[in-house]
Amino acid sequence: MKANSDDHPGTYTSSRGKLFYNFNIVESVKAEEDGSTRTVFDYDSVEVKSKGAPDIFRGVIGSRYSPDAEIALINNNNEGSLEHVAEYQAYMDFRSYAKLMAANPESSGIYDAEAERIARIIKCSPRQMRQALTLAGLRDGVESAISAADQDLKDWWLHATSFEEDHPMVIAMGLSLGVSGVALHELFVTAVSL
Repeated sequence: MKANSDDHPGTYTSSRGKLFYNFNIVESVKAEEDGSTRTVFDYDSVEVKSKGAPDIFRGVIGSRYSPDAEIALINNNNEGSLEHVAEYQAYMDFRSYAKLMAANPESSGIYDAEAERIARIIKCSPRQMRQALTLAGLRDGVESAISAADQDLKDWWLHATSFEEDHPMVIAMGLSLGVSGVALHELFVTAVSL
């Protein structure tokens, strides 16, 4: 739940026998009607069973996604539809944030979705991509699809200086070969290791 306070809330608070974990703490200055200003803290607060990392992780994830919403996101991603790629990526970005908070609960943990997304994008060289595709047994399929494609796609494949896993052409090519979501990510993980 969203909360605010005139005082820094601290990492944990107790209320009515319940333990709450406070995160995404943002300090700001508010103007009062009389022209004065005051410092306030806006933050997220979730009930947790303990101060342990698994409970903090579950609490942070639960602040945004119900268990049913998580299952739906995973199932939609596994269908391989481009329609759900962005929302699944946002979910995975938030999971990374929740893991970071669970590992370091004392940090104020300001969540920046765009920074998380950019930090997670894997980029590899054309050589790395071609070697990864060969190792995965996908290179012939990609080469066939490219040879049948329009000139723009051919130019992109032949002259790109890098490939990014979230590029629309990469996602579309992956879907056409039945590779999406986690499998596409793993392909890029392999590529950067080569």
